[in-house]
Amino acid sequence: MAKILTEFERGVLYAAVHLQHGPNESGLAADLLREAGFSDLDCSELDEYDKEALRIINEEKDMALLGLE
Repeated sequence: MAKILTEFERGVLYAAVHLQHGPNESGLAADLLREAGFSDLDCSELDEYDKEALRIINEEKDMALLGLE
């Protein structure tokens, strides 16, 4: 069963999604998530728009976000 994201976790994920939509910012977005300790969060409760950006971020080194199918 997927863990429900806290408001803080959700906020950091949204910040990463917005960074991803900038020019070539996948690395910076991944850095943000890694530094927050969120490189392996279950993102299954997010909508498709957010998952689309997180899939790209998830391709960066040491990223292992879950629930992006």
